[in-house]
Amino acid sequence: GVAALASVALGVGTCLSLIAAGLPIAGSAAFGLGWTLIGVAFAALAGVIAQLATSARTATGVSVALVGALYAVRGVGDSIGSDGARWLSWLSPFGWQQFVRAYADERWLWLAPLAVLATLATASAFGLSARRDLGAGLLTARPGPARAGVHLSSTLGLAWRIQRGALGWWAFGFVLLGGVLGSIVSGIGDLLDSPQMRQFIELLGGEQALTDAFLAAEMGFVGVFTAAYAVSAAARLRAEEEGNRAEPVLAGAVSRRSWLLSHTVLAVAGAAVLLFAVGLSAGAAYSWTVGDADQIAPVVVAALVQVPAVWVLVGLVAAAYGWAARGVVVGWIALVVFVVIAEVGPLLKVDQWVLDLSPFARVPQLPGGDFAVMPLIWLLAVAGGLLAVGLAGVRRRDLA
Repeated sequence: GVAALASVALGVGTCLSLIAAGLPIAGSAAFGLGWTLIGVAFAALAGVIAQLATSARTATGVSVALVGALYAVRGVGDSIGSDGARWLSWLSPFGWQQFVRAYADERWLWLAPLAVLATLATASAFGLSARRDLGAGLLTARPGPARAGVHLSSTLGLAWRIQRGALGWWAFGFVLLGGVLGSIVSGIGDLLDSPQMRQFIELLGGEQALTDAFLAAEMGFVGVFTAAYAVSAAARLRAEEEGNRAEPVLAGAVSRRSWLLSHTVLAVAGAAVLLFAVGLSAGAAYSWTVGDADQIAPVVVAALVQVPAVWVLVGLVAAAYGWAARGVVVGWIALVVFVVIAEVGPLLKVDQWVLDLSPFARVPQLPGGDFAVMPLIWLLAVAGGLLAVGLAGVRRRDLA
């Protein structure tokens, strides 16, 4: 219910903002309604997954992976072209929302599949909830080992044990996503046959070839996906505290700072691993298609420059959690705000300083753009400062 209301608020707000900017009412309504139904549909699908999974962590990981997979399916279908597997876009709700064609002779009937998906998923979630035990999922988890391993003697080892499964699934998905992006980028110049599409991709980032612009734009999206993982991993602190699992850990000689740092380090390192994995797989696939191994390194660098921006969000979660456990929601709010700024800001022609509020706007547009070190240093400094705020706060407040 809360997710549905948030989706409605986002859709209405987007629609009104676009109308206020002078865009046609019909197109603005189609755009906003599409966003609303996408949000409600995926919230309902997450509800179904929550009934199947035993833990909230697993449900969150699977839900995010589903979103990424369906987005990738639509991206592949759109990139292959009309003479290829264009039908892939028909399999993704993101494709249905795109087929509405806001501001281009709107096709309202394509909103119907989104509404049907949301209705069926909601009904399924309620039906499954009546058939499972309270506090358990329909798919039971297997029992763990009888004895703890040596690595569980440290807070970092415990955090790794808790989060390794989610990181593994994310890494698997990112390797697949990178392979898809790298395999299609070599033919992107032939697919963008209109001057408007070429100008759009170039504005997204990239100062040289269209392929560089495409890779720069896609790595920006990948950075946002990685931030979703990082926020989820850092927010694990709240789940451990409110689930009364932090208390026995902190009852001994473990300090609150080291406990907070253990999960934060996993979020930071995990984000770097994911970006390296997607950059390496995309670069390898791209170099294979063009027959040039020198293309691997630039793509890996283009992915890794997103790391400082992602770390800012990790620092934000740590800072908020240090002073209030429920403050971790600030990370999700900030991520949504940054995405909205990037998507709607240029349409509304907002001032540049508003666009620069997003840490992802400070990242060099690579490959093809100029590599600037200072913005990355500033992002790292902001992330470190936010982490210091969280470490100072967690010492002063009572834990749940």
